Amino acid sequence: MNKAFYAKLAWQNIKKNRQFYAPYLLANVSTAAMFYIVAFMASNSGLAEMRGASVVSSFLNFGKIIVGLFAVILLFYTNSFLMKRRRKELGLYNILGMEKRHIARMLLWENLYAFCATAVGGILMGTVFSKLVFMFLLRLINCPVPLKFEFSPSAAGATLVLFGSIFILILLNNLRSVHLTKPIELLHSVNVGEREPRTKLLMALVGAVCMGAGYYLAITTEDPMSAVALFFLAVVLVIIGTYCLFTAGSIVLLKLLRKNKSYYYQTKHFTLVSGMLFRMKQNAVGLGNICILSTMVLVTLSSTIALYVGTEDTLRNQYPYMLAVYSEEDGYRVVDEQALTRQLLDAAAGAGCKVTNFQTARYLEVSAEVSGPYAEGTSIYRFICADQQQHEALTGETLGLRQGQAAIWFGSIAKPQVEDHLSFLGQQFDLAVRLNSAPDLGTLKHPYSVQSYLVVPDRAALEALMAALPVPEGGVPAWETVRIGFDLEGSDEQLEACRNAFYDIVHQPRTVYDDQGNIEGYVYNDYLDCRWDAAEDFYASNGGFLFLGIFLGALFAMAAALIMYYKQISEGYDDKQRYEIMRNVGMSDREVKSAINSQSLVVFFLPLTVAGLHLAGAFPMVTRILCLFNLTNTALFAWCTAGTLLAFALLYGVVYQFTSRVYYRIVK
Repeated sequence: MNKAFYAKLAWQNIKKNRQFYAPYLLANVSTAAMFYIVAFMASNSGLAEMRGASVVSSFLNFGKIIVGLFAVILLFYTNSFLMKRRRKELGLYNILGMEKRHIARMLLWENLYAFCATAVGGILMGTVFSKLVFMFLLRLINCPVPLKFEFSPSAAGATLVLFGSIFILILLNNLRSVHLTKPIELLHSVNVGEREPRTKLLMALVGAVCMGAGYYLAITTEDPMSAVALFFLAVVLVIIGTYCLFTAGSIVLLKLLRKNKSYYYQTKHFTLVSGMLFRMKQNAVGLGNICILSTMVLVTLSSTIALYVGTEDTLRNQYPYMLAVYSEEDGYRVVDEQALTRQLLDAAAGAGCKVTNFQTARYLEVSAEVSGPYAEGTSIYRFICADQQQHEALTGETLGLRQGQAAIWFGSIAKPQVEDHLSFLGQQFDLAVRLNSAPDLGTLKHPYSVQSYLVVPDRAALEALMAALPVPEGGVPAWETVRIGFDLEGSDEQLEACRNAFYDIVHQPRTVYDDQGNIEGYVYNDYLDCRWDAAEDFYASNGGFLFLGIFLGALFAMAAALIMYYKQISEGYDDKQRYEIMRNVGMSDREVKSAINSQSLVVFFLPLTVAGLHLAGAFPMVTRILCLFNLTNTALFAWCTAGTLLAFALLYGVVYQFTSRVYYRIVK
């Protein structure tokens, strides 16, 4: 045959099967465009000019890997739907005289056309939309630096290599499938799977156990670090449980409904249960995939949206003051708290800023052995210690501690067994008060601190603790930290001038002398926390999370919609003859349409319902993980979760309306 014959035949096949190929190619082009955009941004020369460039770059490189891996899964999965509808056609070609090597040439040309459309369309779409996506990313991370708009040969090359490799693997898999299948099997392959599936009670039980175990881990894990460690295990258990319950649990449920005679022998119930029962073997994996993809969309978007919307809350959790100076004392230096405060106030006034609030605090930060009945043997714990007068000044809370007593708050990660006595640095304390919270001191400002907070009765008790601290060899005795926090009002220029003045004050070197009085060197014991400096990094990080969440959420949603579409088309052709039989036995078009709607509603909204249950089950664990990012506003996360679920359900409903009409047109 003329070699051009196969190219023409392949092109005719694509046009003839455009109902199947159009969404397949659209998904391929969109995925290639997404990959190109992420790769383009990760390698863009303007990225280096951004503050927080390393954070954003790491997100983009991670996103490139995720999009690449998902592209492999998505293209293979959608190709399997496509080939299922083509197998009868290929079998007919084989019976009419085309050898399998001729079919291989035709498939080669079809894959070549699909690859060219995917690569060219994806790179063009990615190039056109890359600037818009860049502007969106800059908006999210509050970055004023204009990134450069340029065509990226490296991103285009990576796109060509990735999708070229995928299409080669798809072609080899299709050729293997055609080569190993007899022509008569190709002709009848679309009818495979019509036998009633067996009841698999063991698989259904395994699914229920796995699902329950995943939910149990998500709901009962309190420690946020443990939540991070166990999150992947919980996800794997829920995925296994989902597939098992869709595959086996659905069959068990449908057969139980069939045994209920009063329910089963009704027109709409009969067609729904019998149709679902005989087709669930093919539907189960697809429904499970839609459910898992929907859950991924919901969890990814709700958590990243909450992180971004809660950025200001997170900043205030970690930086309670706009500017905070930390000055460390030791055995050779005593901080003149009043003089330092006066110097900082004068600097703020000189910069034209109004001080609206300021607070000073003294505390001791130390790691030491702790023993007593409340601890398991002897352990090392990290404490921030303050006297009772300082605690009352910070919180306004009167404790009424007497000599030998103490008040304590345990950090959420430091969880010894709480009893009534504490032995700490050689001092014995009765734990008279257990605090519900701690002031914003040192790392205690993190909601899940590794440190605990100890309040002693007076200054003498605190100095006794300091005197008991061991002096490191060649070092100096540890002393207290003085923190002075300021809230300010002023223009951006005035605030920046105040920050620079504070920076100059706290970065004055201190001379260190040896035992003979010679200068040994210089050290800097002071440092400055600036909330708006940290805000740039926070917005870069949280904006990067949100950008990646939206990008991946869109990819997962597109995959779920594509699976739904192909499922409806496949089921439409499979059900066409079945519904013709229903009409022939006397069912009206209205009754047939009602049966179609009932089955479509179950097939479509069962995955969404289960995804909503998964989201609710994951909520406690994700809430604790978000606390590691200093997001403690559970109400905000709940609203973001509810909003994400509502928006996704609306999109899901639109897809249902479209695909159900396609399905009805086919069976009608």
